[in-house]
Amino acid sequence: MRPSRSPTMPRSTSSRPSRPPRTATDVQPPRTAALVSCSCVVKESVEATCATMDAAVAAVTGVMIVEFVPDKGAVRKVSFKTNNVGFEIAMSGGGCCGPAAQARVAVKKVDKKGQAETLGVLKSWKVVSINGTPVTGLDQAQKLLADCAAKLPQA
Repeated sequence: MRPSRSPTMPRSTSSRPSRPPRTATDVQPPRTAALVSCSCVVKESVEATCATMDAAVAAVTGVMIVEFVPDKGAVRKVSFKTNNVGFEIAMSGGGCCGPAAQARVAVKKVDKKGQAETLGVLKSWKVVSINGTPVTGLDQAQKLLADCAAKLPQA
């Protein structure tokens, strides 16, 4: 006669070798995706905070802050103090052969001895934001420039 098993006694397994118990690192997904996602969220938060600060500074100090990206280099913030900003904008890039996603609003013309030239703005610089508002297209950028420049004192 075989001895009876108690309900708490484990059943013997087949000839399969037993696996070691799973650890927390076996169960957790890789952290690389989470870190990338986290760094993107942090970057977006920092950019949003900077945009808010630019808008606040512009409102308090009575200037118009325009962020440009030169052809090669980091973002440059330029503060305009009078309504005659001294530059014109147009669409740049994304022509017949390039992808439309590369089309950006850029400085088309810089007036000689104008405020933009005095502040170091150069032709072909991309316009990133105006008073903390990201530039999304030419019409929107022209309206932002006109509205913000109208609030500045005359030259």
